[in-house]
Amino acid sequence: MDNLSSIDKSNYLVADSRLGWQVNESVRFDVVGQHLFDSHHPEFDANIIEVQSIGVEQSVYAQLTIQF
Repeated sequence: MDNLSSIDKSNYLVADSRLGWQVNESVRFDVVGQHLFDSHHPEFDANIIEVQSIGVEQSVYAQLTIQF
């Protein structure tokens, strides 16, 4: 996200990553990280559009997929 001085927003860098393992033909395991370079940044601003200001935080989660 670039610096937007007209609306007083600083620049920030966002990265998401997923690491997955195909255990066998029917089982997959993934580890996902979201917003890895910034612990918190605003996603919407009530000064621009009429919504409640919210922020996005870092997250990491695991996912197990089983196909029948």
